[in-house]
Amino acid sequence: MEEQNSVRGLPTEQWTVGEVLTHYPDTASVFTKLRMACVGCVMAPFESVREVAMIYGLDPNRVLCALHDVCRAESARWQERNEKENVL
Repeated sequence: MEEQNSVRGLPTEQWTVGEVLTHYPDTASVFTKLRMACVGCVMAPFESVREVAMIYGLDPNRVLCALHDVCRAESARWQERNEKENVL
């Protein structure tokens, strides 16, 4: 799952939750939907996606796939906005 997109790399299971939320703020919805209290948690800068998935008894690959879906959508919106700004 080390796939790259055109804007920036997608999160891996080694990324901390804090890194994911910093680079892709829309991923907060994934953590919330999965009933993970990661958003605003003081441990977010220190615990990896894999670690928090295991803490919550979730499959890390399932969590990562959900994060990737949101990251791709967020990156596409970001890229589209930049392209529109370059046209103007």
